[in-house]
Amino acid sequence: MQFYQSNYSYQQAQPSIPVNSMGSMDMGFNNDVSGTMGGGELTPGLLAAFGTSGYPGEPPLLEELGINFSHIKSKTLVVLNPLMKDIPSDIMADSDLAGPILFVLLFGTLLLLAGKVQFGYIYGVGLFGTVSLHYLFKFMSNDTQIDLSRSASVIGYCLLPLVLISVVGVVANLDNLVGYVLSAVAVLWCTYSASGFFVSVLKLHNVRPLIAYPLCISSKPFYVTTPIFYVNAAPHIGHLYSMMIADTRIRWEKLDPAKRTYFLTGTDEHGLKIQNTAEKLGVEPKELVDKVSNNFKLLASKFNIKYDRFIRTTDTDHVELAQNFWNMMMEKGYIYKGTHSGWYCVSDETFYPESSIEEIEKNGKKVKVSIESRNEVVYETETNYFFKLSSFQQHLIDYLKQNPQFIKPNHRYKFILNELMSAKLPDLSVSRPSLRLKWGIDVPNDQSQKIYVWFDALLNYLTATGFPRGFAKDGSRYVTLENSPWPATHIIGKDIIRFHCIYWPIFLMAANIEPPKQVVVHSHWLCEGFKMSKSLGNVVEPIELSEYYGVDPVRFFLTENSNIDDDCKFSEALLQRSRDALVGKYCNLLSRIGGKSFDIAQSVRQAKNGEFKNIEDLISRACLKKGNVGTILKLSTELKESLDNVYREMDEKFTNFDYIRAIQLWWGVINQANQMFQVAEPWLYVTAIKDSQINEETATQYQLLVNYFVYLCAEAMRISSILIQPVMPVLSNQVLTRLDVALEKRSSDFTKVGADLDYGKDSNSSSHKPPLQKVKSR
Repeated sequence: MQFYQSNYSYQQAQPSIPVNSMGSMDMGFNNDVSGTMGGGELTPGLLAAFGTSGYPGEPPLLEELGINFSHIKSKTLVVLNPLMKDIPSDIMADSDLAGPILFVLLFGTLLLLAGKVQFGYIYGVGLFGTVSLHYLFKFMSNDTQIDLSRSASVIGYCLLPLVLISVVGVVANLDNLVGYVLSAVAVLWCTYSASGFFVSVLKLHNVRPLIAYPLCISSKPFYVTTPIFYVNAAPHIGHLYSMMIADTRIRWEKLDPAKRTYFLTGTDEHGLKIQNTAEKLGVEPKELVDKVSNNFKLLASKFNIKYDRFIRTTDTDHVELAQNFWNMMMEKGYIYKGTHSGWYCVSDETFYPESSIEEIEKNGKKVKVSIESRNEVVYETETNYFFKLSSFQQHLIDYLKQNPQFIKPNHRYKFILNELMSAKLPDLSVSRPSLRLKWGIDVPNDQSQKIYVWFDALLNYLTATGFPRGFAKDGSRYVTLENSPWPATHIIGKDIIRFHCIYWPIFLMAANIEPPKQVVVHSHWLCEGFKMSKSLGNVVEPIELSEYYGVDPVRFFLTENSNIDDDCKFSEALLQRSRDALVGKYCNLLSRIGGKSFDIAQSVRQAKNGEFKNIEDLISRACLKKGNVGTILKLSTELKESLDNVYREMDEKFTNFDYIRAIQLWWGVINQANQMFQVAEPWLYVTAIKDSQINEETATQYQLLVNYFVYLCAEAMRISSILIQPVMPVLSNQVLTRLDVALEKRSSDFTKVGADLDYGKDSNSSSHKPPLQKVKSR
C-alpha cells in the first residue's frame, strides 16, 4: 500500500513494493516492533491511532487524512488576530479543509438553532463567491500556484467571526440595529483576516487593502420597476414601452460587470374593473387575471425583457404584506373609518375632487369626466376607511423642494409641487365596501371592506424587496441596508403620476421608510395624432408588429424615439425608416469591411503588433488621392476620439433616461466610420495591389493602409455593437459573434480603441449572412 505524501508532512513517502517482487518480501515490521500492541515503541490506544504524533517512520493517520490540529489552531489564531502583520508562510503551504468544514457545519447548525432554517442560500452564495475569488486571485498571482482548495481553505477559516456572531444569535435577537452593526463588524473582520492569508499565499507586499477590496466588495443593486399593468385588457405598445425603458436601463447598468441590478415588473389584478370584466365574460376573476397576466409575460418574453421578478398582486407574499402594512398604518393612527361622498371613476378606480371634474357633451348627453383621464365619473356616497394624506402634505412639499430630481422630467416635478402647494390634500379613501367590490384584499378584521386597489398595488414595489428583510428597525424608523435593492427608480406613464408621486411617498413616510430614489414619468405614444384606444381602432399590437419587422428593430425604434418630455409619434412608416437605417448604415458597414477583399483578423493583428504606429506619415506619403490626405487624417482622428468617448457620453444620457440623445451619439460613430471608409476608399488600394506594375514595397504600404482603414471601421463596429446591446441584444450579439469578439469582452471595459486586440477570426468568411435584411413596406 502507498502512503501518499501529506499536505503537512515534509517527509517523503516510502515507495510501494512492486507486485512482481515477491522473492524476499518485507512483511512490514521493523526489528524493534513486536507483533502485539503495547510492545516496542508503539503507543497503545485508539487516540494514538488517530492522533497527531504518529508512529516511528510513519506520518500520523489524521495527517494522512489532511487533518493537522496544530495548523488548525495556528490558522484559527491568525483569524482571531486580523492585525497580525507577519503570517507564518508555512501554514499556508497546505490546502487544509478540515477546519473550514468544521466551521461551515457549525455555522449551519447555529443558524438552525437560531431558527434560520433557509441557510442553504448562504452556502450557495459562499460557494459561488469562493470560486469567483479564487480565479480573481489566480489571475493576480503571476507564477505563484494557488489552487481552488487553498482558496476554499482560506475563506472557510475566515468564516470564524460569522460563526461567533451566530453563537450570539442563538441566545439573542440580532434582527435589529445592534445585530446589523455586529454583523457588519464580523464581515469586515472576516475580510481583513482573509486578505492577510491571500497576501501570504500570493507573496505580495503592501497590497493588503487591495486584496481586501474584492473580498468585501458589495454594490447596492440598482432597482428599477415598471408600473404593474392592469389586466382588464390585452397588452399594447404602451405597456411594451414602459418595459423597454426599464429593461434598456438595466441592461445598460449590466454593461459594467461590477454593477448589480434588480428589475421588477408584473400585473395589478384586483379591483372593480377586473370584477366587472370577469362578470361580462362569465368567468371567475382569478381565471381572468391568470390568463391576461400570462399575456404580459409572453410580451416580455417575446421582446427579451429580462426581469428578476414578475410580481402579481394576487401573490401570497404581496397579500400578506398589504395586510401587514395596513395594520401598521392603523396602529400608527393614520387610517380611520368615515363616510365619503364624491366623484368616483370606475375606469380609474379613484375619487376625484370637484376641481378635477368638468362637464362635457358625450353622445348627445352632458356627462361629468375627469379632466386628467377624460373618463366618466359618477357621484357616490359610501362608508370607507381613510388615510390621513393631509398629515404629510407639508412633509412631502419639503421633501420635493430638497430633492428636485425626485420626479423626472422637470415639468412633471413642477406640476406635482404646484398642485401640493395650491390646495390642501383631502384624506384618501383606501377601502371599498365588500358589497360593491368583491374582488380584492380583505381589510384586516373587517370583512365588510376591501383594500383600495391603489393602496394594494403600490405596495408591490416593497413586496419585491422582501420587506421587512433588508431593513433594520431603528426605533420607529426603517433603515435600508446594503443588501436591499430599495430605494427603487420607478418608470411610470404620465396618467398615474398622482398615485406614484403623492400617495406612494406619503405611504412610505407614514411607515418611516425611505421614499423611492426617483420617479421617471414618460409620455404616451400617439398614433396618427391621437392617444391609442380601442374605440378609435388605433391600438398597436406589438407582437404582431415584431413578427414582420423583427423584435430588435421595434426595440430600437421605441428607444430612438423615446422622448419622455412629450408624447411620441408612432407610425409604421417611421418604423420602416428606422429599420432601413439599421440595414443601410449599421449592418452595411459590417458588410463592407467583412467582404472578401479585406481581412479583419489581419488588420487587428497588425494593430496588436504596433504596425500602425507611423500610419499618419504613411497616409501622407502613399495616399492614392493626395487631395484627400487632410480629410482622411482628420476623419480618422475624429473617429478614434469619438470611439474613446462614446461610452462615457452615452452613459450620461442613459443614466438620465435621455435615450433619444444616447442613440444620436451612437449613430454619430456609425456615420463617422461610414464617412471615413467612403473617403479613404480602401478598395482602390486593393485594386492597385493586384497591379503587377507596382513594386513589393509599395504593395506592402498599400496593404498596411487598407488594413488600417478596415481596423478603424472594425473597432467602430465592435464598440458600437457592445454599446447597443441594451437596446438590440440579439442583433448586436450576432454582429459581435461575426467579429469573433469573446463573450467576456463584450462589456463596458472594452469600449475604447485597442481595448480588445484578439478578434476577427473568420470574420471575412463568405459563409456569413447579413444580420438584418430589408423588408418591404406594408
